[in-house]
Amino acid sequence: MAGFLHLVVGASFVIARSGASYAPSAGCEEELNAWCTENCPLASTFGPLYARLDGASRSSTPMWRCYTKHSLSPDLQRYVSGVDYCTRDPHLKSSLER
Repeated sequence: MAGFLHLVVGASFVIARSGASYAPSAGCEEELNAWCTENCPLASTFGPLYARLDGASRSSTPMWRCYTKHSLSPDLQRYVSGVDYCTRDPHLKSSLER
């Protein structure tokens, strides 16, 4: 099954979707991620960035931010920890409104 990761847990199988798109990006994930990578200075140190609507180290208020891979969950869907992100809420929101 392409696009799926099969994990064996005990005697049962767990099937998790790998490479799932990020729903809040409304089909614009590649464009938003590219914008983050081009406009957030962290990209020069950490490589590609991921646009996500989530919290931050000092705030649980969801805002659009450009996160490094290591600050996200393994499936790249949510913020987990760290301070390596750029808050770019107005810019990413306006990209979604186009």
